[in-house]
Amino acid sequence: MSPPADCLEFAAQAYAASCPAVLYEGMSAQRPVPRFGRQAGLRRLAVIALLFAAAGTAVASDEASSATPPCSGLRSDPPYAAVGSPPTVQTWSNGHLADNPALVSCLGWADLNFRTLVAAAGTFHASGGSAELMSRVGSMSSLLVVRYWSTTDNAWLPLVTAATPLTAEVGGQARADFTAAELASGRDLYMSQRDNRSASDVIYRMRVRESSADHVVIETENVTAVRWWGMTLFKPGALQTAYFLDMLAPDTWSYYTLTKISDGSWLVAGHEKSYVNRVIALYRHLAGIPTDTEPPAAP
Repeated sequence: MSPPADCLEFAAQAYAASCPAVLYEGMSAQRPVPRFGRQAGLRRLAVIALLFAAAGTAVASDEASSATPPCSGLRSDPPYAAVGSPPTVQTWSNGHLADNPALVSCLGWADLNFRTLVAAAGTFHASGGSAELMSRVGSMSSLLVVRYWSTTDNAWLPLVTAATPLTAEVGGQARADFTAAELASGRDLYMSQRDNRSASDVIYRMRVRESSADHVVIETENVTAVRWWGMTLFKPGALQTAYFLDMLAPDTWSYYTLTKISDGSWLVAGHEKSYVNRVIALYRHLAGIPTDTEPPAAP
């Protein structure tokens, strides 16, 4: 089911998170910086200085003990928003997830430290059961129509410019969208995505950890580094997202997503609004809501 700052999804996160893709505002591919010449050097220094200043504004937080997905009977926090209401969203910076054994077992994340953490919880109507939802998650091609609110451009922009299912992690070839049955098998699936601010593709792994008629848990992470201007912004495995879908009543589902950015360059700090807008774009996509519906989650 994100992803991937203006940075993804978000892994981009990942949707199924397929898109945890997380790349950054302020690094607009629409306004390229020339490589050579004095003006180019000054522009680059100005952009880096601006981003460094933004990094300094990130607010440190205490242990994010309240970030709790619906694991093993745990009460989710933030709480679910009602059907028809925007998802409840909360972000944290520079902290550590609570060492709750149920939480650790449920997420399966070895590293509980984070640079940025984003949680969203909502409720929506969807017919067709879990198979239909997993079919939506596996439809990589449909991500090309997802739009998010760019806080830099003050406009609705495409979330990704390329999204390709792959036959394998290494040397994988392009293939058709993943089916619900393939996701339900629980095996690792791979996709290549290009964020709208990026000039190169990033490979993500997606796996359905739990699957039944009324309960689905999906996880994604980047398996290749996220790079920009030759710099490594996120190392492999730095972008992890977990999605929890539970049927509350016929055609009514709860949705909880937790995206953890465990490490990253100082260039990617201070973009909480961008993360929120990308997370909400993926939620709307899965819920069948037009992704550019006004107002934006974080103007």
